[in-house]
Amino acid sequence: MNLKSKVGKFIEKVTVKNLNNEITRHVSGKVVLDDGCGGGSFNYSRHEDKIIHGVDIRKSDRYAGIFKESSSLKLPYEDDSFDCVVFAGVIQYIQDYGMAMREISRVLKKNGRMIIASVNKDSILRRIRIINPAPKKDAGEHNIFSQEELKKIITDNGFGIIKELGVDAVRLPKSICSNSLIICQNEK
Repeated sequence: MNLKSKVGKFIEKVTVKNLNNEITRHVSGKVVLDDGCGGGSFNYSRHEDKIIHGVDIRKSDRYAGIFKESSSLKLPYEDDSFDCVVFAGVIQYIQDYGMAMREISRVLKKNGRMIIASVNKDSILRRIRIINPAPKKDAGEHNIFSQEELKKIITDNGFGIIKELGVDAVRLPKSICSNSLIICQNEK
């Protein structure tokens, strides 16, 4: 592994930790859905007072919460079931992301919180090629969005934006960070 790859891997590891911490800090409400949960998108132990559900296309051995195997395009829950939905690192893997956003809106209570995180195609690290600038097609990524494009997707699907953050290994202006983290409110 060359130096550039090692630096990229280190930055990615620190960035994921920082992203997890930021998501954990913004989770709210009593009943939470971790949509596309993998092994867990945030620190569940800091939210022991909450009921946390997770959905993903397959269960990870690391996931310890209430789990249902499902696609983000057809969530197996009743309307208005959740106070908060975490949708972290998922949107870039979904071709019909509008459908996924409508499903989140359906299961999220009115004025409920959505926390969405995605890689940022305008990242300075992508521009200087420390991080691959293209979607990882072999890993299933279909799209990567700029923070502005992600905001438009969010507002076009009935969510209001509460707060925008950029998350990286170090503090950078949000528009050029490796990851966009946007806290939203369901305005249905």
